[in-house]
Amino acid sequence: IAPIFPEITDWEKIILLTRPFTNRYAFDSLNMRPGYQKKVISFVEKNYPQHLPVYCDIYLEEKTAYWDNLAQKIKEVCQKQQIEPDICFQKNQPFMP
Repeated sequence: IAPIFPEITDWEKIILLTRPFTNRYAFDSLNMRPGYQKKVISFVEKNYPQHLPVYCDIYLEEKTAYWDNLAQKIKEVCQKQQIEPDICFQKNQPFMP
């Protein structure tokens, strides 16, 4: 399930809807390369302004708490579904204004 857009991608729903068809899931974060950073931030600001603070924390302040917490939630959900997740979250590239 990739990329996961913070607070936008409903990864839990994806698991519940597709679980009968697979026994493995891989997860990757939204890794914004410099050429797409402004476009993604503008998209979030326009369409999901309530989530903009999360994106600022992750991509401007380079905080990792969101991904750390999400990884734990993914492990818990996958454990309940009796599947092993592959979590491939990487450090984001610095935001280039």
